[in-house]
Amino acid sequence: MPAPDPAAPPPAPDARGDRTAGSSGAEPTAAELTAIRDRSERAAARNDATMTRAVLIAIGAGLALDALAVVAALLLGGPGAVLGALVGTGLALVVTLPTLISARVGMRQGPAAMAGVVLGTWLAKMVVLIGVLLWVRTLGSIALPWTGYALLVGAVAPAVVEAVLLLRSRPRLEVR
Repeated sequence: MPAPDPAAPPPAPDARGDRTAGSSGAEPTAAELTAIRDRSERAAARNDATMTRAVLIAIGAGLALDALAVVAALLLGGPGAVLGALVGTGLALVVTLPTLISARVGMRQGPAAMAGVVLGTWLAKMVVLIGVLLWVRTLGSIALPWTGYALLVGAVAPAVVEAVLLLRSRPRLEVR
């Protein structure tokens, strides 16, 4: 095997601009590692901004649609319709907000901690949701169909809006 030519040019960078250990056998330099780390941090900041924007738009869309449900209950519903729609709106927030918040908090944690955060918030919101629905069922002054309509609209719309926004923006996966 011939000896490498000392006058040969350094190995070409790959598509991302960093040198690969396989091309020359040498490890990346400190400057190259710093450039890689900086790119990763910028991508993570863009991902955080995209996620925050998607969450805020999703919550706004859910609240706007629930406001329409309350107006529809006022115009079309009978006794207890508005109160039912308001209870449904509150329950939609109980379902939606913890999910969005736990996703934001959990993504900064390790896998086990994230699983614990998501599971804990899911359990808490299910206990609240079931408890309130069982309690509301005993009240005659609240129209349960309007509670269901507002809950469905307010819980599903933010999930759909957030999913569409994230699919359109395609945040970059950052493994740390």
